[in-house]
Amino acid sequence: MNKMVSVGVAVFLCAAVVSTGSFAKKWEVTEFPNRDTCYTVTHIPATYSINSKGIKVRGDAEAWSGDYIDGKTVKHTVQPAVYIQTKTLVEADYFSLVPKGTC
Repeated sequence: MNKMVSVGVAVFLCAAVVSTGSFAKKWEVTEFPNRDTCYTVTHIPATYSINSKGIKVRGDAEAWSGDYIDGKTVKHTVQPAVYIQTKTLVEADYFSLVPKGTC
């Protein structure tokens, strides 16, 4: 009788192991590493070359005014040249992305 009980228990345990194995869920997990990179946006303004003596309007001027009579006052006037300032674009403005690391 003991042999019969032990054989029955062994069969029951084998059946339990086989049955749980057939009902077990099995799946594979694929992980995707985070390769996203965050950036800090920096605005770089345009660079200009400014020439204060760009276009000449008129040159230096001298003038004498007054009466050329003995004892009178005569005025000597000096006027500097006149220029129009010019501005030339050296580098246009743009946005620069500075890597900040992973998000």
